[in-house]
Amino acid sequence: MPGKYKIKYTYPEHRSDSLIVSVVAARESYCSMALEDTSIFVTYKTQNSLIPENWISSIAVDDENNIWIGTKNNGVVVKRNNDWEFINTGNSNLPHDAILKIKKDHQNNIWIATNSGLAKMSNNLMTVYKTDNSDLPNDFVNDMDFDASGNIWIGTLFGLAKFDGIANWTVYRTSNSTIPANFVTAVLIDRNDSLWIGTNAFKTAKFDYKNKWTTFQSEPEAPNDGVIALAADLNNNIWVGLSGNIMSGKVGGVYVIQNNIMGKAKLSIPYEDVFDFYVEDNNTVWISTSVGFYSATSKDNIKFSYSGSINSSHKDLSGNLWIGTNDNGIVKYKKWEN
Repeated sequence: MPGKYKIKYTYPEHRSDSLIVSVVAARESYCSMALEDTSIFVTYKTQNSLIPENWISSIAVDDENNIWIGTKNNGVVVKRNNDWEFINTGNSNLPHDAILKIKKDHQNNIWIATNSGLAKMSNNLMTVYKTDNSDLPNDFVNDMDFDASGNIWIGTLFGLAKFDGIANWTVYRTSNSTIPANFVTAVLIDRNDSLWIGTNAFKTAKFDYKNKWTTFQSEPEAPNDGVIALAADLNNNIWVGLSGNIMSGKVGGVYVIQNNIMGKAKLSIPYEDVFDFYVEDNNTVWISTSVGFYSATSKDNIKFSYSGSINSSHKDLSGNLWIGTNDNGIVKYKKWEN
């Protein structure tokens, strides 16, 4: 019968899709469609899902297997099974819609770092910490991590803070301590509950929890690099991700501190920004960089896995690896399902 018809296509392990076909009397009508193969990768973009933008800055997974997704300019998206929840300045007291980092603490609280303050999500209730209602040293929060005593260590544009989660704050700056720089870009509590920070002063530093910092400098070939990311593998080797830019001469790349010696890892492409690390249960280290996604079993054994500019990754409780890109949305890598 003449008219317009919506034709839906489905196929196992492919994304369903549809199109509109016009049927004209006394004429054969044909239609076809290529479906996206989802047997290994499933993509979520503004074009095929409800995510508000394709630039994903950070990913975390809570104890209920909800996927917390930070975006560049549109707040936080929470994927709860097939449902999407949106947290932004328009529907909450989130301090800013530009999300820099999301992490889960040991009590399953979600902490959200923005350039205008720090937010804590606990049982769907949000608490915001800013310079005007707490001793947070600066509202530009780059990173945070959590020690075994329940303290939150917070790296900001102008100092490092220790917060006990209740009321007590301790702030470390160059004016009142031997911290190597005020601009703290990355924060890590390692497998031995030691504190590490990365700074824009091109140094990684370990704290003795008193007033002594041990600093590590990348090789002389990379004197202008700043630290972006830190991680500890299962052997407690410290992985350091640096910024890189061919125009400014920043080499960037990955360094590993092993037995108190800092050595450069072997990556095939120079001048890469290293944005994030994720350590797998089998001690594979996943490396998010501006030129691709890599897997590593040691600093001398790094393999290319996925192309594109990758900002973050995190494995969910079902074994899927979620990959956040800077312009192509989220990729769910189903490597571990089979």
